[in-house]
Amino acid sequence: MLVLSFFITSLLSKFRDYEVKNLSTMNPNEETNETSAISNIVYHFKLALLHNILDVVRWLFMVWLGANMSRDLHNRLLNRVMKAPVNLYFDVTPLGKLTKHFTYDIGRCDRAFFWHINWVFESVADCLIKICVAIYFSAWMGVVVVINMFMLYRV
Repeated sequence: MLVLSFFITSLLSKFRDYEVKNLSTMNPNEETNETSAISNIVYHFKLALLHNILDVVRWLFMVWLGANMSRDLHNRLLNRVMKAPVNLYFDVTPLGKLTKHFTYDIGRCDRAFFWHINWVFESVADCLIKICVAIYFSAWMGVVVVINMFMLYRV
């Protein structure tokens, strides 16, 4: 579901950019009636709204996933600490160091990890959508992509 939402939002973004480009290259001397201008605005508003809704759903899913992952990590850390031998761990490790490790690991899991996952998924989806659009407009691009993939995995 998460990967699909990345692909859909990337596709919507490319489609929206294409539509805005078409709007900006319209001949200003052409007469357009007021109804077509309003319907055009409504159409782009709906497109942007759908894109934003998918972004919110994706981020809510990421927050839910992060909460579950943090809870699991915290439970595993706590379980390992509680099962540690008293004379080898608790006697030599200060309480501040224990607290620091717990908060650092959970904070790192919450912030950096999800930023990186989001960046990787967006980059992969964006790249694949661009390749698909290029192949759609020119079938010879498919040959170029296959040759590049062969060379990439061969080396």
